[in-house]
Amino acid sequence: MKHYLHAPTLERNPKVSITQDEFGAIRMARQALNAAFTLEEIYDLVLGNYRELEVAILAAAVEETTRWKDGYGDHFAARSEFNRRTLNLLSAARLYLDQHQSLLKRLGANPEEAERQRRAVYDASFEYRFMEALRNHAQHAGRAVHGVGTSTTWLPPERRELLEYRTTPYAMKASLSSDPKFKRSVLAECPEKIPIAPAARAYVGGLSAVHQQVRLLASSHIEGSRGTIERAIEKHRKRAKRRFIGLTAIAEELDGSIEEVPVFLEWDDVRVRLARKNRPVTNLRQRYATGRPHDA
Repeated sequence: MKHYLHAPTLERNPKVSITQDEFGAIRMARQALNAAFTLEEIYDLVLGNYRELEVAILAAAVEETTRWKDGYGDHFAARSEFNRRTLNLLSAARLYLDQHQSLLKRLGANPEEAERQRRAVYDASFEYRFMEALRNHAQHAGRAVHGVGTSTTWLPPERRELLEYRTTPYAMKASLSSDPKFKRSVLAECPEKIPIAPAARAYVGGLSAVHQQVRLLASSHIEGSRGTIERAIEKHRKRAKRRFIGLTAIAEELDGSIEEVPVFLEWDDVRVRLARKNRPVTNLRQRYATGRPHDA
């Protein structure tokens, strides 16, 4: 069996011998970085779907300022849009919660601390518990949003200079109670109408707290894996006198079979940028976007 580093390109470059252990370490490092990339990718999916829900709510309020709704058809279209956005968020959250522990294990990290964080967030937040129950409800009932409210408020109240428009998608306790599979302990906590946007903010903030713990658990394993790849790249570069695109760790078996592991980090740099872009938003329940002027 032979193990070596080589860039199978048209340009001639050396085949740099490595040990079987080195090849195995490169393979494991690649698998670990793949898991780390997936963690950041699905967390980005959660945040992206959350942002789309919030933007849809703001867009509906803007539309209210200039367009008169014409009966039930318009109301149904708005509800359908918010339902779709909410279901997208809940599905992305489920994907994250289903995969983050197994991905941590693939990284070589113990996921127990992340699970403890998830349980702590669940216990501490009604909105988080509600969104989890709502997701389970929507899986067989098909709807997460039961109605859409609109309202206007003069600001400031004493001078009535600006008219503020709000759109509020909500779930209804009466609809949830008709589902025998909806968690009864959560149902007992619900008011008659549960606004979706504040619940979504608290939910995504809770998921962010979990992901913050996930990153902490994964960090040393990620650094070690990047170091393994960097050392392999440098080993080949020293012999070749420059870096070659397409560098690969290759194992040739005696029977002629070949295993190849790509050796580069540009794809993992995308993960680094994702992590930098998606900073923790554990206090998201305390944030909201508004078009209100500063002096209103």
